[in-house]
Amino acid sequence: MHLLRVLVLANIPFSVTAFYSSNLVPTSRRSLPGCLCGSAVMVQTRPASVDVLHASPKAAPIRIRSFNRATDEAAVHVIFAEGMMQMVSSGFAALFNALAPLVAAACAILSAVAWSLGVGPVATVLAFVVPLSAAMMGLRLYLARMIRNYVDKSISDDLADIDGFYMATPKSHFWVAVVGEKDGGDEVLGCVALESKSDSEDNKDRRGWGELRRMSVAKSGRRRGVASLLNAALLAHAQQQHLKGVFLSTSTMQPDAIALYSRLEYKQVSLTPFPNRILERAIQFALFEKAL
Repeated sequence: MHLLRVLVLANIPFSVTAFYSSNLVPTSRRSLPGCLCGSAVMVQTRPASVDVLHASPKAAPIRIRSFNRATDEAAVHVIFAEGMMQMVSSGFAALFNALAPLVAAACAILSAVAWSLGVGPVATVLAFVVPLSAAMMGLRLYLARMIRNYVDKSISDDLADIDGFYMATPKSHFWVAVVGEKDGGDEVLGCVALESKSDSEDNKDRRGWGELRRMSVAKSGRRRGVASLLNAALLAHAQQQHLKGVFLSTSTMQPDAIALYSRLEYKQVSLTPFPNRILERAIQFALFEKAL
């Protein structure tokens, strides 16, 4: 176990200390990988210009800073899209575990019918294997299309105007994790957003809270504590803005994300089935929160 100390110089005497355990996980609706093994994070921050230094003798320094559209937008879109599309594999595994018994039972019936008709053992086996394979392939393609549609919608929605959506009010914010210098600029390793619900009319129960959104980490940033650092900066900002707490939602198609937020001491408060009779057994939405 090694100790990683992260310091940010600021004029406001405020600090957050968080301890994280050993396994790494990926996000979510909105968030994805990164957690340090046995590390401590200490953050002093200020609202709109947080700049966290991640000092490590074995890796280039990682900084958490405010989003800059000119330099960061394209990278944020790519990291978010790649992270979400990785859900196809984990989501398919969840769907397969939930739906395969039903599909297999239907295929077994077809095989039994084929056998009773005397079509021979080969045709009987094919009557089971072919429909089962086709059903699983169709399920994976459906899931990939569903996730791609979500990514496209997100990039054309809040991620199309991050400045206007997250940076226009002091209680909301958008951060990126960057490392060193790459071709004269920072390399973006991850991102996270905080959307204030202080004036929300849509969700009165969450008025005064902030929603953690768009937590994503690039492949090059994994196993380097990026998500933990992003989360620490977000919580520090939320406390400075006197928010009641932070909440987020993710799904059972992202077991690593669920494990991450549990390790970051978010409390799971509800589990809601997917609004589809076929998929509700396989997909559920988990709501997490952390009171401040």
